[in-house]
Amino acid sequence: MSTQSQPSPSSTATGIKRRRPALACEQCRARKIRCDRTHPCAACQRSRNQHCTYAPDPQPRKKVTLLSPSIRSGTVSPLQAAGSGHGDDPTSAPRLCKLDNPKSFTASGPSPALAGPLSQSNAMSSAAQQTNTFIPGVVALTPESLPGNATYANVASLESRISQLEQELAKSRQLYGGDLCNQLQTCKSLARQVKASRVLDFAITSMSFGKRMPTRQIADQLVEAYFRTFETVYRTVHVPTFRAEYEKYWATPQVADGSFVILLQLCMAIGAAFQDDTFSLRSSACHWVWEANLWLTLACKRHKISITGMQILCLLHHANDITNMSSDLSWIGAGTLLHTATHIGLHKDPKSFPGMTVSEAEIRRRLWATVIEIVLQASLDSGGAPTLTLEDYDADPPANVNDEQLVNHTNPASGKDDAELCTEMAAQLALLETWPARLAVAKAVNSIRSTASFNESLAINSDLGTSVQRITQRLGKFHEAGGISSFQLRYVEFTMHRFFLTLHLPLLPQALQNPLFHFSRKMSTDASTRLAAITYLTPESRAFLATRGTLSDWDFSRLFLCGSGPYRATQPQLILTLAVDLAQSLEKEPRSHYGALTAGMAEARSILQSWHELRRERLRAGDTNVKAFVSTACMLAHLNALEARCSKPEHDKMLREAAIKAVAECIEILQGMAGENSSETGETGEAGEAGDAGEAGPTLDTCQTVDLDDFGVFDFLGGGGWDDDDAVSSDLCCPVWRAQLT
Repeated sequence: MSTQSQPSPSSTATGIKRRRPALACEQCRARKIRCDRTHPCAACQRSRNQHCTYAPDPQPRKKVTLLSPSIRSGTVSPLQAAGSGHGDDPTSAPRLCKLDNPKSFTASGPSPALAGPLSQSNAMSSAAQQTNTFIPGVVALTPESLPGNATYANVASLESRISQLEQELAKSRQLYGGDLCNQLQTCKSLARQVKASRVLDFAITSMSFGKRMPTRQIADQLVEAYFRTFETVYRTVHVPTFRAEYEKYWATPQVADGSFVILLQLCMAIGAAFQDDTFSLRSSACHWVWEANLWLTLACKRHKISITGMQILCLLHHANDITNMSSDLSWIGAGTLLHTATHIGLHKDPKSFPGMTVSEAEIRRRLWATVIEIVLQASLDSGGAPTLTLEDYDADPPANVNDEQLVNHTNPASGKDDAELCTEMAAQLALLETWPARLAVAKAVNSIRSTASFNESLAINSDLGTSVQRITQRLGKFHEAGGISSFQLRYVEFTMHRFFLTLHLPLLPQALQNPLFHFSRKMSTDASTRLAAITYLTPESRAFLATRGTLSDWDFSRLFLCGSGPYRATQPQLILTLAVDLAQSLEKEPRSHYGALTAGMAEARSILQSWHELRRERLRAGDTNVKAFVSTACMLAHLNALEARCSKPEHDKMLREAAIKAVAECIEILQGMAGENSSETGETGEAGEAGDAGEAGPTLDTCQTVDLDDFGVFDFLGGGGWDDDDAVSSDLCCPVWRAQLT
């Protein structure tokens, strides 16, 4: 071969594919004929073509480097943070600029409630596609793909502002002598004293459980509190069978089965949260949870791998969320729960096991429905991918019958398909009916290799909205007729709207800047407002609770007052979402001189104020989360400064004064709790409890799991980690709020 046919060394070394721009019209290029490059060209005139079009000039491709200059210098710009993984990829620019045709909306179309926003979004996307414009540095002009997978850490799209804020606060600490940091350190020491007092001493070697059992009167109250709350949503135990065993226990407690004692204590631990507004039995509830964990460690395999063992695992999951014992490890516990359920065959329908009675089959179906609901919600709580799909089981839904019908061995087939019949299974069947739609949300948001586009997210939103609307109407009729309690209705609605917020929250940073994502911004704020109303944070709901609230309403309110896990982490998410939206409106949108706040802004402000009061009540109920209370005060001060258009020095002064005042209040509350707990340390048991606390033995300090007392969003209040859990964030969406504080 000649030397002219061989590639040049420079082109081979660089591996660059050189291509000349297309100068001929597209019609001549398709026919492979010469084009004179006029408009229209002579060839198209001779062939009488109606169109003679030329391809646009190709965009110059950027050179790909291992590290961009901003990364080498240690800083990340906001736009780079928003478009990480896409903006520097030369092959991704055409894909990001192109808008796919809407998927799964042509056949059935969006729901009526979403028709307006969806049509507006599609119209804006079509206009952007026609203009072929592209904004450098932005992920895409059109909402083509989601910004990463769903642990909400990827919404830190304004990291430079966060760094600037931390530098300003560090400078402020140097100027003002660190008084605030010293006070926060005092709060940390007091919080450690309070938490240390909840690790109780009892003899591990005695192998004796149930020594901290309360009196019969208190036990009855706690068990009934569990039955009217969690058991109405998560069907775990067969109530008539449990009550029979309960009576046998009090007749002869010395010969009671150890597994039933653990089951009873877990029911009481959950019910203790609904006893009063201060969670006065928190120490006993923590003790019962420790005993359950110890029983699972020491019990033999045949006791753990059984229906009773499954019931204990399910109740232990709820008790952890109530008492804040390992609530941050719920996803790990849910995995153990799922594997145990699969090991004993709960994922298979009982018809595969001949000779099983009707009651046994229905209890297995109910337990499996509870297990998969726990697994799905644990995925949402932790940001981990779902570990279960619809193809992994074939168990049928439980029958829509009451517990008494199972005692009488009634054939449940008659009520299996009658969803309009109100029974004790109404709430669980409603959650199970929406489980596939909510699973799609968890997969789209939490899967590592999720490729869900914006249009696919809209389709998921439409499917979830249809399911929620159907079950909400059904449960609303049941509630009006007195068939289900307010706790059941609100709990199901709370669970549903959490998934709406989860689906759209990762898009909130883009929605604040790009109007094409406005639908996600609206859905985030609407879901947050709805969750605030469900959890008694709006003025109307709080007034209803104070004037016309029933026992069931107060039970649901105490769940968010005394509970932990999702019952504590969801409210910061909705509050931060509303705060970001409100701060954005105050900063950028024009305001009329006739009034400072519109109706929507005033409602958001009232919700923030209600949450601030709830944080104070949670501290009095035994919570040690100081950062949340102090930072809420700073949020309100920040919004007040924006509304009043204060200068920078006045703004900083308002923030500092609000933080100092809130910290002083926290110190007073924590000192009271530390004094009460120290006075109870020398006693053998709490007032009203029967039996001794057992022989003295080693403590369980080595077994204690650090609870989520702090949210990562509040790290700006002080450096050096002034509380135990700074490295752990139970609210992964917080960088959005942090970015708005400057």
